[in-house]
Amino acid sequence: MNHAEVSSFAEAARAFCELVEADAPATAAGRLSDARRLLARLYAAACDLEPGPDGVDLDPPPRARLKTWSGLEPVEYYYENFDPLEPTEVGAGSLTDDFLDIHLDLKRGLSLFDAGHEAAAVWEWRTSFDEHWGRHAVSALRALHRACR
Repeated sequence: MNHAEVSSFAEAARAFCELVEADAPATAAGRLSDARRLLARLYAAACDLEPGPDGVDLDPPPRARLKTWSGLEPVEYYYENFDPLEPTEVGAGSLTDDFLDIHLDLKRGLSLFDAGHEAAAVWEWRTSFDEHWGRHAVSALRALHRACR
């Protein structure tokens, strides 16, 4: 496990969570631009994390899911084919849902990391990235890219 890469990811995760937890700024454009930049940084840092050891048996403490993320009203919903490798019907996505799901997964790992359980945090982050929040990040980035034009 590369400690510098883990620290870099933790820093990116913390910055993204702080953005989600902060009050909405005066302009939606500024918030969308910040979200795009931080989410791209977070995704890149997650790709650099080495998969953690199997069998990490330390459960992260439960975290309450935030209920809303304001400031996205003009571009809240987006449309996409949810499986780019299969011809399926187009569905609707929600940036708020994406950000709050990512936030929840990151906070679980941050709780472990802050408690000194680095290996468990890496396992949590990498597993949730591969299985869950990575998909939300990719979908949100595509919508953000379009919204920030």
